[in-house]
Amino acid sequence: MSSSEPLSSADRVALKRAIAAAQVAAMRRKTEEARSEAEKAMCNEISETNLGYIDHDRLEFYSGALEALDKVEIERPMKRSTKKNRKKQEPQTAGPEWYHLPRKTADLSLDAKFLEARGYADPKRFYKKTDPVSDFAQLGTVVPGPFDRSSDIIKKKHRRASFAAEVLADSGAKAYAKRKYNEIQAKRQPRPFRRSRLKDKFARKKSNLVAKHRRL
Repeated sequence: MSSSEPLSSADRVALKRAIAAAQVAAMRRKTEEARSEAEKAMCNEISETNLGYIDHDRLEFYSGALEALDKVEIERPMKRSTKKNRKKQEPQTAGPEWYHLPRKTADLSLDAKFLEARGYADPKRFYKKTDPVSDFAQLGTVVPGPFDRSSDIIKKKHRRASFAAEVLADSGAKAYAKRKYNEIQAKRQPRPFRRSRLKDKFARKKSNLVAKHRRL
């Protein structure tokens, strides 16, 4: 086909497609070149440090390269506001109005549970129901005065680190708790087989008849 002859519609479409394909190939080539230059620049920045570098041709990690990559700041996506995250953001003090009273610790929470259940430790004492311990609380120590009797002051060797430890160290409270625990476990145990149950039933009937005749 000579240059003087006009192009047909099919030839024009084919020519336009060829030009567009050449432009797309050129743009891809430029993008790959820019990407490779950016990777080389990043490798050069890492290799300038004394920590090490990464050889992308061999895809091997050299000493100190991972430490250098850890120092690079990466934009992380924001986490959803979950219950766990909200708990982390809770204030750790009660504020200046309460003299920055700190949040109660795990040991103080355990002492609060023992304090609420102290009525079960000694059956001979009665305690009023206490209010629940706030999230911000501290445990204080009563300092004896100069007019207190020496017998009322607990010596240092008899003191414990927490209120829970003092309750557990009390022999009377331990014996009472152990006895009540054994009673509860005995009630929860499965009943024996039928023969012994019938035996207990007849024994109860016999005792009731004896008591009835004595009344008459």
